[in-house]
Parts: sequence; structure tokens; C-alpha cells
Amino acid sequence: MKNIFIITVLIIISGCAAADGAMQEKSNQDIQGSHGAQDAREESSESVENSSVTEESVDNTMQSAQIRAPEIIGLTNWINSEPILSLEELRGEVVLIDFWTYGCINCIRTLSHVQALYEKYGNDGFVILGLHAPEFAYERKIENVRKEVLRHGLTYPIAQDNDFATWRNYNNRYWPAHYLIDKKGNIRHTHFGEGAYQEMSEWVSKLLQE
Repeated sequence: MKNIFIITVLIIISGCAAADGAMQEKSNQDIQGSHGAQDAREESSESVENSSVTEESVDNTMQSAQIRAPEIIGLTNWINSEPILSLEELRGEVVLIDFWTYGCINCIRTLSHVQALYEKYGNDGFVILGLHAPEFAYERKIENVRKEVLRHGLTYPIAQDNDFATWRNYNNRYWPAHYLIDKKGNIRHTHFGEGAYQEMSEWVSKLLQE
């Protein structure tokens, strides 16, 4: 009998697809994927791998259509900032919304780049909102989030989205996920997972000049 060798191919994806973690069971039913999938836990590696293609088509759509950024809601325990209750407060500024959680290694790898963006453009009308949406129960504790913010030297506004209110408002399903909003309040660029740091910087610069 011929030996049959099974080769397992490991596919390393750049983003953390939303998983069970600390989400309540009812929350899992509410979270819908930005690309129309049904449940975050059913995410396939193929769809994540092809996210750059999807983002390109989304960006093209955003150029021709005015896609209003959903409102931020249900945020608590602000760090580095007084509470920001609405995106209307930031109208006239370019805003980057970063969904992250400190237990996700992909998120951790992006934090220095997000901080670098803030340091580069923060005095030019650029605001970052780091929205911490916990994957696991221990990530819900504000004292743990504060420790991680200090450990990574993050100085931009950060808030907890423990109930996934804003997460659901954006139909988000990734850690990390970045939504770049122009001065008029429209989403102009998105990126899911790690990488494309120079591209994001160029987008921020472009929107600041508009």
C-alpha cells in the first residue's frame, strides 16, 4: 500500500476574526459581518485573506458615494480624554476609529503604528478613537485596559465598548479594524488586520488636505 502523506498548510492571517471570547451569546447573534457573513464565529480564513481586495472595492465605492459614519454609542471609561459623546463633536477633523482588544496579538502589533500616526498628525486636526472591544472576560476590566494603555505608551483617546454597541453599529467583525472618517463625517477608507501602515498614513494626509 502506498503511503499517503497529508500536508497541512498553515495560513497565517493578519487580523483576528471576531470569536466567542467575552461576547455574550445574544451578542454573537447580533454581530453581522461588514461583508454580509452571518456569524463572526463562522469567519473563514479565505474571506480574511481577501480582505485587501474587499477594502479596495469599498474604498472605490466610498469615493463615489457619501457613506456616513455610524455614530459612536455606549462607550464608557474614557482614557486620555474627556468623554466624546458623538462624532458631531469631531466634525471638521479627520477621525480614525480603531477597534482593538489587548488580548489580540494582531492588535498589539498595530498599536505602535497607530500611536505613530497620532504623533505625526495629531496637531493637524487628526483624532484617533481607540475603541476597546473585549474578546475575553478579563479584558472587560478597566484596570487591565489602563495598564495596557500605559504599557504601550498610548496617548490618544481610548474608551471601552464592553457591550459592543459601537462595534455592532459599524457591523464590525474584526480585531483590529480601522475606519477612517473625513471632515464631513463620511467613511473614506477601511483596513482590517495588520499592515498597510504607509497607505493609512497617506490616506490621513490626503483627507487632512481636503
